[in-house]
Amino acid sequence: MTRIIRIAAVIIDDKQQMLVVRKRGTSAFMQPGGKIDSGEQPVDALVRELYEELGLVTDPNDLLSMGNYEAPAANEPGYSVDCALYRLVPRPEYRVIPAAEIDIALWISVLEPCDIDLAPLTRDFVLPLARQDIQSGKADTSRGNNAMVTVDELRLNIASYFDGYRPRVAIHVSARSACPLDVGAV
Repeated sequence: MTRIIRIAAVIIDDKQQMLVVRKRGTSAFMQPGGKIDSGEQPVDALVRELYEELGLVTDPNDLLSMGNYEAPAANEPGYSVDCALYRLVPRPEYRVIPAAEIDIALWISVLEPCDIDLAPLTRDFVLPLARQDIQSGKADTSRGNNAMVTVDELRLNIASYFDGYRPRVAIHVSARSACPLDVGAV
C-alpha cells in the first residue's frame, strides 16, 4: 500500500465537539489538514492548510503534537495516510469559513455517537484520542462564541468569504444526521 504523508488538526471546542471537514466530491468527514509541500516543516504546512481550507490564521506555537498515526486513506483506494496530528484549541476570534476543496465544515460530538461517514483515521484514532483526552481532563476545550444550532431535518452551514475582490456566500446542506451541527458565526 502506498503511503501519503499528511498533517492534520484536532480542534475541540468547549462543548466537547470536534471540527471535521468534507472535501468536495467525497463522502467521508476528516480532520482539516493536508499534504506537506517539499521543504516544508509539518507545523508550517498545517498553518498553511488551515488558512487555505478554513480561513484560520493560527500561530505555530498553538499547535501541540499528538503523535503520528497511520490508517487507510478515505478517498484514495490502495493508499494509506501517515499523519502527524496536532491539537489546536480554537480562539474566540476563529471563524471557520470553508474554502479551497472543502465543501462542508462542521462540529461533531466527541462523546456521543454520530451517524456520518468518518475517514478511518478520524474514526479509529482521532475520536478515541479526543475522548480519552476529554475524559482525563487533558483537552483544553476553551472556545469563542460560535452559534450552536441543532436541526433534526436539515443541516445548514452558511459562510461568507471573499473570492478575490468579490464577496461570496457559501451555503452547504447535508442530509439528516443524529449529531449536532455547530455553524460558526461569520
